[in-house]
Amino acid sequence: MKYFINSKVKVAQADNDTYVMLDGQYYVLNEIARLTLQCFAKGATPQEAVEEMVREFEGEADPDQVRADCEELMGYLLESQMIIEEKA
Repeated sequence: MKYFINSKVKVAQADNDTYVMLDGQYYVLNEIARLTLQCFAKGATPQEAVEEMVREFEGEADPDQVRADCEELMGYLLESQMIIEEKA
């Protein structure tokens, strides 16, 4: 299974913030959300995205907590339709 960024999503950077617009709704992404979206933009699977976040925050955060946070984030990104699941 792979996720892709919804083609309707518009992303903008300003200073250290990342903004996303989708269907008239604006979102400000934290660092984990921004990095996770970047993983999906590169064609990563959910597992690959989680492992990338674990590597990114190695020594700074508990790996199990990073995994749990990423899984929760992916659920939110799917629910908000910022990412969509690849159709088989």
